[in-house]
Amino acid sequence: MMKTYRRLYPQVYAFENLYAAYRRARKGKRGREPAASFEFNLEANLIRLQEELRTETYRSGRYHSFYIHEAKRRLISAAPFRDRVVHHALCGVIEPIFSSAASSPTAMPTGWAKAPIAPWIVARTSPGATDTSCSVMYGSSFPASTTR
Repeated sequence: MMKTYRRLYPQVYAFENLYAAYRRARKGKRGREPAASFEFNLEANLIRLQEELRTETYRSGRYHSFYIHEAKRRLISAAPFRDRVVHHALCGVIEPIFSSAASSPTAMPTGWAKAPIAPWIVARTSPGATDTSCSVMYGSSFPASTTR
């Protein structure tokens, strides 16, 4: 069962989506230096991020790794704040797709509640195409035709 969604990428870098993503990314982090410095030049940072995403020149930054000692010692790798904004922007576009699919019994394959089934997003671009289509597929394994 597959449904194709078109023109999702421009929604990711829409200024309104990036601003909403920034607001979600800053929750619980407003007093920290990376969030505060991003907020200091908020409009310029969002416009720059929008332009990099639009022109497909965006590159993620280096992750900051550190250990926490809760129940056991674990290595945590944290994305830079700017990358967290991009992560939230992407989630702001694709989460409603997954939510609507998960809430619709006709959209779910048989046995959805019984077996762990992973949703996959597959981006396909045809030569000379002006947009990338994004397909949400449900299945227990990644389709062989879309692997790299």
